[in-house]
Amino acid sequence: MSKIKQLPKSVANQIAAGEVIQRPASVVKELIENSIDAKSKNIKLIIKDAGKQSITLIDDGIGMDKKDIKKCFLRHSTSKLREAEDIYRVKTMGFRGEALSSISSVAELKIKTKTLNCDIGNEILIKDSKILEESRSEIQSGTIINVKNLFFNIPARRNFLKSNNVELRHIIDEFTRCAISNFDVNFTLINEEAEMFTLQKSSLKKRIISIFKRSYKEHLIECEEQFDSIKIYGFIGKPKSAKKTRGEQYLFVNNRYVKSNYLGHAIYKSYEGLIEEKKYPFYVLFINLDTEKVDINIHPTKTEIKFDDEKLIYSLVNSTIKKTLDKYNVSPSINFDADVNFLKEAVTNYDKKEYAFENKNEINSLRGNDWDEIFENVRSENKTAKLFQDEEEQIINNKPVQFLDKFIFKQLGEKLLVFNHKNCQQRIIYEKYEKGINKFTNTQQNLFPQYIDLNPSDFEIIKTIMEDIKSIGFDIDYFGENSVVVNGIPAGLNDVNEKDLIEGFIEEIKNNNSDLDKEKRDKILKFFSRKVKITNSKTLNEEEMNLIIDKLFACKNPKFTPDAERTMNTCLSISSNFSIKNINLDDLKYAKYLYVEGYLVTSEIAMDAINECIQFAISNDIKIALTFSDLSMVKYFKENFKSILKRKVDLLFCNEDEAKTFSGFDSLNKSVDYLKNFTSNLVITQGEKGSLIINEDEIIKIDPHNVKAIDTVGAGDAFAGSFLYGITNGYTLKKSGDLASLLSSKVVSKIGPRLEKEEINSIKNFFK
Repeated sequence: MSKIKQLPKSVANQIAAGEVIQRPASVVKELIENSIDAKSKNIKLIIKDAGKQSITLIDDGIGMDKKDIKKCFLRHSTSKLREAEDIYRVKTMGFRGEALSSISSVAELKIKTKTLNCDIGNEILIKDSKILEESRSEIQSGTIINVKNLFFNIPARRNFLKSNNVELRHIIDEFTRCAISNFDVNFTLINEEAEMFTLQKSSLKKRIISIFKRSYKEHLIECEEQFDSIKIYGFIGKPKSAKKTRGEQYLFVNNRYVKSNYLGHAIYKSYEGLIEEKKYPFYVLFINLDTEKVDINIHPTKTEIKFDDEKLIYSLVNSTIKKTLDKYNVSPSINFDADVNFLKEAVTNYDKKEYAFENKNEINSLRGNDWDEIFENVRSENKTAKLFQDEEEQIINNKPVQFLDKFIFKQLGEKLLVFNHKNCQQRIIYEKYEKGINKFTNTQQNLFPQYIDLNPSDFEIIKTIMEDIKSIGFDIDYFGENSVVVNGIPAGLNDVNEKDLIEGFIEEIKNNNSDLDKEKRDKILKFFSRKVKITNSKTLNEEEMNLIIDKLFACKNPKFTPDAERTMNTCLSISSNFSIKNINLDDLKYAKYLYVEGYLVTSEIAMDAINECIQFAISNDIKIALTFSDLSMVKYFKENFKSILKRKVDLLFCNEDEAKTFSGFDSLNKSVDYLKNFTSNLVITQGEKGSLIINEDEIIKIDPHNVKAIDTVGAGDAFAGSFLYGITNGYTLKKSGDLASLLSSKVVSKIGPRLEKEEINSIKNFFK
């Protein structure tokens, strides 16, 4: 039995249609191009429901007679080709004979048409490639085509269509391309009974201005060059008019809109040094050449082409644009009065974008050789600044240090964290405005409103994201045709360019194929966080650095930017190597206390080991003591401490600030009541005021020893260690507290935490 079967005609037509008709805009393109080929001088397009419900095109072209109206629906039927050689000298828009056949296989299509020499026209109704009705019709010369219920017979395909705003934007794009290249034709676009475009035949320049608004007039530069049989002409935009958004780049070959990254690169290369990176110049450029020198038969959409000599076309386009820019005095010039040492200055200036830590050279990991790279860069500039020069004490005392105005170093326990200032700001700003989305956000009013003109397609995008932009604090509204006005920006933003931000939002949506509101908003917020970050070169004081670190650790995901870049890197420490593999639990059997140092909680490896040890201690009736060690540890690793304290420890050491931060209360009394839920004995140090020992039965006040504090490093360890020494040797809580107070006072009164033998003996004698 044969396994190969011929597909039914209807199925074959639907498959063929899938290559040509991808969305409502595809229908618009094919219909308009057919009207242009029919020598129409007036073309009207009427859209309903973004083309999903209805697309109507009315033209005054040559029309069709009764015989042709039937033939036009047959596959591979065309009036534009006669023999194979014609394929390589096509001058018309449509030529394959696929358009109407493809449309009729996936929609309900009605045509009314009449030729100039006929008294009455003809009408035909076709659905799913089947003729349902034929009749005579009263109609003026030309053609009226109505396409209804696109993809009615392919529900899956219809479900893949985007929102009406997205589909309408694609229709506008196709309409605009046809209108630009056929500026001697009158065009009208009506959407939902509202007239969007009324374009009268004119010159190319006037057509461009009528589509993109009058503000474009002052930015247009005419270009025209003739190279033997190749002509290049059109208009390009001045460098200062370049935008962050794509979409205003139009390239036509023999009046056909084409997409060519290769020629696009030739144009962008011409603007090199004149526009910022990732900005795109406006251009409407036509290339006319012998039809036999270009192949347009590459793809069913007919937007991809191949030249006989691509390198030649590239060089001609590039030289034409350069010559035009030079002619109008907008090409870069050389300043012979400039300092010849300017390159040296650029290299030695840390604030310059070209310095070593931008883009691909940016530090994402500070392990191994990366450290050598940092210091090598510093040494090569003969700078006096060293990483820890005059800042060792600052680091030791857990104070943040800024390095090269880009990185923040902060010691947390035994770990050294390196924060990327730029990336931290992105995460903080992203989550700040994510929380405020759809909620009231403060807005600061502009002294002067910013008016922004947009092309029709971009204006449709703005309409889809207007509420999202407003929700993060922009005071923005529509201002006439294809324009918006920005009256205010989110409070706290400085030195921002409203136009760049709005164009950036548009670009993000252009690059986003999803219609889901959540993803759309996420795109907007990600761009916003990248754009409004605090400049890297800003020198921060200690308070500002700590505030950034605090805000970062308050984020849901502090380790990464919204774009998944690292915000911080950790230098390995003892805690990172503190694992259960390095512990012999049998050694703990005879211990009276298991003492957990707070600095260890910075490592997940160490946390696993701590949990194993705590479980062992509980099983063997060993008491547990815990110290917070430092306020930073409480701020950034609160959850790790909670996981330990939920087991209820026998002894907890902390100071007032640590107690308040962990509990979340401003009151010390409330903080104490909260912490008593986690420990049998709470020891709170109060610096010069002494300390408190608190349990269910009593509150013991430990008096301070009045000494001049020189170096506080090690004071907390000395206090906790001597306190544990006391209670494990039978001292009372009061006597253990006195011992801890005395020992810690000795430590802070000198440089370094180490005590001499004489000092230790004096302490022993004191307690005898």
